[in-house]
Amino acid sequence: MFFLALFTSASVFTLVILAWSELASTTESNVIVPALGKKPSEVAAIAMMVTGFATVILWRFYGLNARVYEGIPGIIASLSIFFGWSFFEYYFSVKKNSNF
Repeated sequence: MFFLALFTSASVFTLVILAWSELASTTESNVIVPALGKKPSEVAAIAMMVTGFATVILWRFYGLNARVYEGIPGIIASLSIFFGWSFFEYYFSVKKNSNF
């Protein structure tokens, strides 16, 4: 983010919006999931944060931020990683514990 601020011609307001989007997409999913009564593993939490960060960067790169605030897709992508991760953990634990 520091290098982006040095080498871009964007306004300060644009950089602040991008910084808030990154903050929201990397942390909100790790706040929402425990509020729902779930506990993500460390690997899942890191994957959620990386996915949210990458989603915001790609959303901004493709210019979609003119239509939808990039924090929202970042949070949705992070939460989808968690629920997908939980599904596969459950599926493989059930399959491993079955007697077939």
